Amino acid sequence: MMAHRAPRLICIAGAESTGKSWLAQRLADHLGCTAVREYGRDYCLAHGNAVSMDELVHIGREQERLIAEAMAAAARAGDAYVIADTDALVTAVWADMMYGWRDPWFAGDRIVADCHLVTANDIAWERDAIRVYGADDDRQRFRTLLLAEIAARGGHAMDINGEGPVRFANALAAIQRLEPASSSC
Repeated sequence: MMAHRAPRLICIAGAESTGKSWLAQRLADHLGCTAVREYGRDYCLAHGNAVSMDELVHIGREQERLIAEAMAAAARAGDAYVIADTDALVTAVWADMMYGWRDPWFAGDRIVADCHLVTANDIAWERDAIRVYGADDDRQRFRTLLLAEIAARGGHAMDINGEGPVRFANALAAIQRLEPASSSC
């Protein structure tokens, strides 16, 4: 019996309104693997986006729990990938953006994706019920902080640009450039 390699965790990350949720779901559908929804978005839709630091910690913990569950299920199934629409590292950057500091929980041993596909700010920002950082300089600041956080955690980031099908194709090509997984999704 051939041993399965642990699934690769691919995190879709970036500033608001850069197509992360759309991209995460399309990639998971294409690869036939699990997509972990962005818990923070659901939380803010239910409770508003004026979140406290304690709520950001809750959001980060819940996102990590959902990712850990998906990774365990994917390992049992022999799936090659899990696609996460954000992670606790992204939530840490939200703390930095909102408060200029973060709770010590974020400094702990967080799950670090095998690769963060960091979406470019090349899609026009669209207002919705919870988005707040639409100015170009805010979006760029978020992206800069995010890339620094990924690097500080020893993570691997790949830039993903383009709109619609081009963005999808670029993301899929980035995943295919990773060390091949030993099983298919």
